[in-house]
Amino acid sequence: MPKGQRKVKEGFWIALAFVAIISFALISDWWTENSTIGWIIIGIILAITAFSLYRFPSFRRWIFGTAKKTGERIVFEEEASSREPVPTRTRQNVLSRANNRCERQDCRQVAKPHIHHIDGNNRNNNYRNLIVLCPNCHSNAHSGVFTTSQLRNWVNFSWERYKRNQRTRR
Repeated sequence: MPKGQRKVKEGFWIALAFVAIISFALISDWWTENSTIGWIIIGIILAITAFSLYRFPSFRRWIFGTAKKTGERIVFEEEASSREPVPTRTRQNVLSRANNRCERQDCRQVAKPHIHHIDGNNRNNNYRNLIVLCPNCHSNAHSGVFTTSQLRNWVNFSWERYKRNQRTRR
């Protein structure tokens, strides 16, 4: 590695911030008597911080990443929703049955699929009650565009196709 392009160690910025906070705490008592010098020190610290934000992308990522994570922790709740999630194994089997695509035959969406409970009961995780839908079809299923019998027919069609494919693989 050329001499002028050394990488700063990961913990350096944390140590620098820690030293700055300790230094600020030590001078806060002194501040009341020497406020002019205190403001100069604050200006220097702000200038160094601004230069570091401009010059070092890793420092920028660390500062803004930490601020984003802290903001998300403050704004968003950590609690899970009141409904129970589909168990991982069941989710994988249902997605496998549908080849990770919407189970509506004439749908050509390639978006990340959602799993929909046909009977509306979130606790009923029977394979025949779960259907894989693209986001558009999922919202249509919730709004009543698709009937329950249509959804069940799509599941039956996918189920038969899945079983046929399993037999041909053996």
